[in-house]
Amino acid sequence: MTDRPTLVETWNTMASWSKERAHREVEAFIPRQPAVTALAMAYLEDQGADAQGLAMQLVLALDAVYAGLLGRAPRQVRQQDVERALDEAERAFLELGEMEPELALRRMLHRRETAAPEVLADALDAIMTHAEDEPAIRKSIGPLFVAVKAAMLAYERANGLRAQASSLAAAREARGGAPLAKVGRNDACPCGSGAKFKRCCGTRPAAQPPPVGDTAAERHFLEYLNVAKRVLLFQQRFDGKDAPWLRRQNRDFERRFRPGEDDGTPDSLHIGWLLFDVRMPAAGGTVGELFLAREGGRLAEGDRGRLHDLCASYTTFHEVTALLPGEGRKRLREVVTGIEWTARDVEDSEARNGRVGDVWLCRLVGSRDDAVTFMTPIVYPGDRRDDIERLLRHLLRDEPAERIGDVMKQEVPFLAEFTIVSRQPAPALPALPALSNMDGDPLLPTTLVYDVDSVAAVLAALGDLEPAGQSAVERAADGTVVRATIRWVRDTPGRPLENVLAGTLRLEPGRLTVEVNSRERAAAAERLIEERLGATARLRATLHEPLETALREDAADPRREEKARAAAEEQARLMADHPELGRALLEWTTSYYRRWLDM
Repeated sequence: MTDRPTLVETWNTMASWSKERAHREVEAFIPRQPAVTALAMAYLEDQGADAQGLAMQLVLALDAVYAGLLGRAPRQVRQQDVERALDEAERAFLELGEMEPELALRRMLHRRETAAPEVLADALDAIMTHAEDEPAIRKSIGPLFVAVKAAMLAYERANGLRAQASSLAAAREARGGAPLAKVGRNDACPCGSGAKFKRCCGTRPAAQPPPVGDTAAERHFLEYLNVAKRVLLFQQRFDGKDAPWLRRQNRDFERRFRPGEDDGTPDSLHIGWLLFDVRMPAAGGTVGELFLAREGGRLAEGDRGRLHDLCASYTTFHEVTALLPGEGRKRLREVVTGIEWTARDVEDSEARNGRVGDVWLCRLVGSRDDAVTFMTPIVYPGDRRDDIERLLRHLLRDEPAERIGDVMKQEVPFLAEFTIVSRQPAPALPALPALSNMDGDPLLPTTLVYDVDSVAAVLAALGDLEPAGQSAVERAADGTVVRATIRWVRDTPGRPLENVLAGTLRLEPGRLTVEVNSRERAAAAERLIEERLGATARLRATLHEPLETALREDAADPRREEKARAAAEEQARLMADHPELGRALLEWTTSYYRRWLDM
């Protein structure tokens, strides 16, 4: 190596090139080494143009160094060489990320590299030098180092080179002619930050024990979290046949959905997908399932059960149906499937808070009567439930119940895209007109459902609400009342309509249903029934149907036009059969508007 140009010497020579010469060299390099070019540009796409430019300069210099080593132009590197090299470089870098800073520094210096360590040392120096002067490069040191190391490994694999088993530290010692000095705690940190070693890479924070949790719910959650951490470490060490494929899938997910970033999808959605949803082609299972098969025997029985729960879990939409603050729990129901869950309140502001009617996108783990949220819920207001249900039905189509979990696991990329798009501000829509009834109350169709002891007793107590007499009463053969409908009519003297239909009451065995069009009329009906029926009528449910929901459902009804035509035809038939109805309607309308104008 000493009689051939080093990477640093090649780099210095390139610095004297004119812009035209640099352009020519790059233009000649791209068709000669397309896979290496793609590595430098695509892998660093998210790091910005500065990092891509530095990577291209480094691979041009590497190409010249390997030409000197081989005594000829290097062979063209194949795409499969690049992919294998990138997997190896990334795996090594991930291992360092799991260690304490000082241990990671030592491991990086003393790892016995397959890539030529003296060239790698020069490349690292070049990257660090640029990072000192260019802030845009500092955030990209790790990806740049991985990309350059991958390029080196690919060159060596393509050209049959076998570097001596050495290390960065040995290469630095050889270049300096003396052993590397041991770094004291008060010495400048060798990473180049300018800070003292003890305040930089030598920082050794005291190992923090995992949080115990203030509540049983939190401890329950942490037990699952600790199992998931073991699966994550297994995934990072995983080097089987599926490992390159899985890393490519993960890189693509991170590029598309930017997990953990302000404009990206949540980290918890990403981790759940990576460990428990992605089914690997060769293994035929997820990372969690593979971990269970290989290492499940070494887990405690409780942790094995938790791992089974994690593997079976999936991300979907749930409607909050009840808050149980006294128990520290919530009840949720899966949208579409209707599966009921009871989840503990953990130390997560979204999971602990909530309102009945909200829709949560989350992953529930555990038994259905004692689950925890294993991802921070993404909360949507209740008025979006109908839209979400239609979307979910489209995803699930007609899949049988036993296939729902598998389908939702496959659809996580769609859900990730949905989390991003749904947070973007919607275009402003014109406000709906304020609709009100004859009392001036905002329209809100409301139904009151009562349990009653006797249909006849209710009819006797409320029958006078329809002054002209009950319009529909069904009796049994013995004359007892079975069903009845009461039109609740109120007098409004002095108004254009002197008799206003306030609501409709329907009676059937054991049940009274009151249908009104506002909260205020519902409250008036409750007071009236309490006053006249007392304990013989017990309110069972109050149901509100916002007009927006009814309009959306009507617009989505595939038989909407057919029903409208049938109604129009029925009205036309009635008018034709009974011309006096038309005359009476015209007279009433004329009288109504005359009175309205005089008010």
